Amino acid sequence: MKKAVGNIVAIHMSLIPGTDKFFFMERPSGRHPDRSNNIIGYYNYITNRFTNVNYTDSVFCAGHTVTQDGHVLVVGGHIAKTGYADGLKGVRIFSRKTLTLHRITNMTFPRWYPTATLLPSGKVTIMGGTVLPGAGSAKNPIYEIWDPSSPTQLLLRRQSKGMLTQTKDIYYPNTYVLPTGDLFILCAAYGEIMEPINTTVRATLPSWSDVAPNLYMEYPHTGTSVMLPLTPDNGYTAEVVLFGGQYGGAWVNTTASRLALRIKVDYNQTSGQYSFGDGWSAEKMPLPRVMGDAVVLPNGKVVVLNGAVKGLAGDGAAGGVPKANEPNLWPVLYDPSAPSGNRTQLMTRSRIPRLYHSTAVLTTDGSILVAGCDRCDKYWWTTPGGISKSPTSFPEYRIEVFRPPSWFNVTAKPQIESLDPETWDPEDKVNVMQYGEQFALTYSMFYATHSVTAAVLVSPGSTTHSTNMNQRVVGLEILVQDMDSRRLVLKGPPTINIAPPGWYMLFLLNGDVYGQSAWVRLPGDAPRMDSFLTPATNIDV
Repeated sequence: MKKAVGNIVAIHMSLIPGTDKFFFMERPSGRHPDRSNNIIGYYNYITNRFTNVNYTDSVFCAGHTVTQDGHVLVVGGHIAKTGYADGLKGVRIFSRKTLTLHRITNMTFPRWYPTATLLPSGKVTIMGGTVLPGAGSAKNPIYEIWDPSSPTQLLLRRQSKGMLTQTKDIYYPNTYVLPTGDLFILCAAYGEIMEPINTTVRATLPSWSDVAPNLYMEYPHTGTSVMLPLTPDNGYTAEVVLFGGQYGGAWVNTTASRLALRIKVDYNQTSGQYSFGDGWSAEKMPLPRVMGDAVVLPNGKVVVLNGAVKGLAGDGAAGGVPKANEPNLWPVLYDPSAPSGNRTQLMTRSRIPRLYHSTAVLTTDGSILVAGCDRCDKYWWTTPGGISKSPTSFPEYRIEVFRPPSWFNVTAKPQIESLDPETWDPEDKVNVMQYGEQFALTYSMFYATHSVTAAVLVSPGSTTHSTNMNQRVVGLEILVQDMDSRRLVLKGPPTINIAPPGWYMLFLLNGDVYGQSAWVRLPGDAPRMDSFLTPATNIDV
C-alpha cells in the first residue's frame, strides 16, 4: 500500500466529481499534524497534498451524497462542541468548483447518523438518525426530501410502520435506488422496498433468521453492504450483498459475523410485484468482520476491508476507548460470479488498524483510498506480524492506497485516449453521455490482440460509518468495436432509474483488468446549484 498523511481524520470521505480530490470531514481531534483545528479539508490524490477548509458548525456523524450537478450534499451532524456550532439540522453543499462548504438551510428535525440518497429526479432523501447523539435519544419517525428546485424548503414524509417498529434507532440505513426507481432500505435486521416520494411500501424483505439468526447490521453491530453491478448481461437485475456485522448481545470480546448474505431482487412488470427467489443465501468469509467497508471495483468484484474481528462500533463510556478489538488487517476479494462457497479470497494485509470511523473510496484509476479511524488506541490484538499503531494516539491521519491484484496487470489495461468532442459540455468541462444513445471514444492497448470486453459507469463514492451513500456500478452495451482504429461506440444507459443522472467515472475493461477512467455526466432535469453557492448563502446556525 502507498501511504500519505492528511490533516483531517477521514471519518467522512467523498470523491469530488470531475477531480482526483477527496473531501474529508471529522470531529475536532486536537492533534492535527499541522496544529490547526480544522474539521474539513480535501486530499489531492495526484499531488499527495492536503488542503484545509474553514468551516464553523459540526459535521461529525452527518450523512452525505453527491448531487446531480456534482456537488457534495452534507446533512445533519453533531451538537455544539469544541468551538463549533450545532450542526444537527444543517443542510450544506460542498462546491466541486470553489471547494468550499456552504450551509444553505436547516432540516425540520435534528439528525445524527442519517443516510442521504440521490434519487433519479435529483431529489435527495434524508432518512434516519437520532435527534441527539447517543443511543436511546429517540429516532426520527419522519424522513425529509431535499429538492434542488426549492433547496431551502424540505418535504416531510413518514417512515413506514415496519421501519419504526422493527429497528431500534434507524442509524445509517443502507439504501439503494432499484432499476424500478423504488428504494431498497435495510436497517438492523429489517428491510423493505418503498416508493420514496409517496411512501408506499411495495414489499418487505424476507428475514435472514434461518441462515443468520440474531445477526444485526445497524450501529453498533455495524456491517457493510453493496449493490452488485447492474449490467445488460444480468438484465439490470439488482442483487445486494451484506458483509459481516455483529450478533445481538455482543460486547468488546464477542467475535463478529464472518458471513456474506446475498439476496436477489426480481420485479415482474406485468404484476407490479417484487420477489426474492429463495431469499437470503449465506456463505462464510475467511475472517469475521465488524465495521468493515465494501468497495465495488469496475470489474464487478468487491473488496471488503477495514474493521475488527471482535467487538462493536462506538466509543467506551470514558476516554473514548474503542469497543472493538483485534483489528482485521486482511482485505477480502469477493467474486459474485464464482460458485457459492468459493467467492472470497484473502489479499495482502495492511499494518495500520482501521477501526471506528474508518473509510474507503474508489479512485479514478480504480485503486481504493483507505483512511480514517479516530478511535485507534487502547485496544488489544494478537495479530501475527504485528501492527503499526497510530503515532498520534487516537486519531489516525495516515492515508493508504490499496490496489487489488488485477490493477497491476499494466500491459492488459485499456486506456481511454479521446471522447467524442461533440459530447463536450464547456460549462461543466465534461463529456455528456445521453440515455440510450451512441457515445463514441478511442482507446489504446499494449498488445494488438487485446480489446475492450466491457465498459462501466461508476459513481463517485461518499462514505462514512461503513455506509457508502453513493456507490453504483452500471454496465454499458458495446455497439461498435473497431479493432483497427481502436474506436468504440457505447450505448448510454437505458433509463434514469438504472443510472440516475449525475457524474460518473467511465472505465473500460479487458477481462478483469481496467485502466484509468474518464469523467462523464448523465444529464438530468434538476436545477444547478452553482449560482446558489456563494458566501452569502451561509445561513446563521
